[in-house]
Amino acid sequence: MTNEAIISIAALVSAVISAIVSAIISWWSTNLLKQQATSEALIGCFNTYVQLRDKRRDAIASKDINMIKDYYMSFVDLCWNEFRLYQCNLIPYHVFYAWMDSRYRNYHKDDNVIIGEKTISIKSVWEDMISTDYFNQHDDFLVFMSQIHDGKIDDALKKYKKPKLH
Repeated sequence: MTNEAIISIAALVSAVISAIVSAIISWWSTNLLKQQATSEALIGCFNTYVQLRDKRRDAIASKDINMIKDYYMSFVDLCWNEFRLYQCNLIPYHVFYAWMDSRYRNYHKDDNVIIGEKTISIKSVWEDMISTDYFNQHDDFLVFMSQIHDGKIDDALKKYKKPKLH
């Protein structure tokens, strides 16, 4: 074997090793970016939820029906955002399942506000939002939330999760 052949083989091996190392670093970087995006999505949802908790407290203290309705509408908007983030694989299944299980309970019993003789609930505000076309009629979020409200949480989550892109 000549020196030129040895140098060519060494250059080829070096190029292959460099390509493998580059691929590993690229994969690792992409994975870290995905984890960061997931963390930021979760933190954003948690921060919004804390703000909504404060908004709910203030609305109840004010006994202002419009403030309470606005709180519920903001809460539904948060659910819409969570749904979209889940579809983009930025909210893990187990976390989103727990949140939607909570939404089911909110819808059916947990989250009613009574002001005088009037009861305001997320269910009544949701129905008002639907009847006034707050959402696009073809928005898959409506079907998704109907399944959540019917207690078909697992089916809804499996149906609307988009496959991961590798």
